[in-house]
Amino acid sequence: MKWHAMAFFLAGAILCRDPAVAQSVTNNVPIVIDWADAIAPTSISFDLPDGEQPFVSGDKLYRGQRSGSGPWLQHFISLHYPGFSLPLELRTWHESTALRLSGQLWQVGCDKDDFRRIQRVGMSSSYREIVGAIIAARYIFRMSDSACPADETRKMGQVYFNLSCNFAKKVDFFVLSDDAKDAYRKSRPDGGNEAEACAVQSQGVALRELNEAHKAATENHDWALADKYTNELRGLLEDEQWSQAFAVVGVDRTSIDALAFKRTYGRTLEASQTGDYAKALSLNRKLQAAFAIEDNQAAFRAVKIDGTLLETDARFFEARIAADTSWN
Repeated sequence: MKWHAMAFFLAGAILCRDPAVAQSVTNNVPIVIDWADAIAPTSISFDLPDGEQPFVSGDKLYRGQRSGSGPWLQHFISLHYPGFSLPLELRTWHESTALRLSGQLWQVGCDKDDFRRIQRVGMSSSYREIVGAIIAARYIFRMSDSACPADETRKMGQVYFNLSCNFAKKVDFFVLSDDAKDAYRKSRPDGGNEAEACAVQSQGVALRELNEAHKAATENHDWALADKYTNELRGLLEDEQWSQAFAVVGVDRTSIDALAFKRTYGRTLEASQTGDYAKALSLNRKLQAAFAIEDNQAAFRAVKIDGTLLETDARFFEARIAADTSWN
């Protein structure tokens, strides 16, 4: 007899970006899961420290929403069926309007055809196939030895982890779960370090996206958006759980600050071009104060801003302010 494992059709997952982002980041992005298949979960819930928070359901549509702060929020979700539940971890980005998933049921049991089907899935497969295989491998791994041979369940534990690891390094909305890491440790006792290394690499996927958005906003002169990303990156840099991911991506305090200084200099030029020399001079003085700090020298060099340039600009702004005052 075959039991049910869940296959999520994520190929159509939509992360809807909201262009209006506040400086104080609040993350309350809804997760919407709909089912094209006739067999739907009895319920879906967030797993929280103080209990479960159910999704609102209706006509095979499940909608859940939590509030938090920061650029992304990690969600521990359970899909409940009679007799068993399945874990899923997702990440929502604060600038999204929704994370939308479509799902359908996949039946799987302990037989060679199912093992082969799972093992044929790789990162070139569709998202639907990848997540379906992740859930199927996890389901078999959790079977008792009486229901499935121990050698097969152990192999499925490794497949469950490997697919989860590679998928978490491929997309930014899927999180490598503690459950998958635990399965790997149990199926391969010497795999603890490998599990933790994959967790760091998968964090790097999210961090890389944030850093690229930071650079793009600066290049596009979207100063408010870039400021927001600077604050987020600086905050994560101080977070122990993210420190190793920065090394993986090649981002550090210098690269973050360099873009911030470049952005401030761009603002001085914009102010000067509009004739607001007082504002340009004020920004210039802030840059000169930052330039005087030894720890900032590498960041200024990275964007080719030096003391001579700042002093020359300052004299120009002062001269224009004096000329305007004299004319009045």
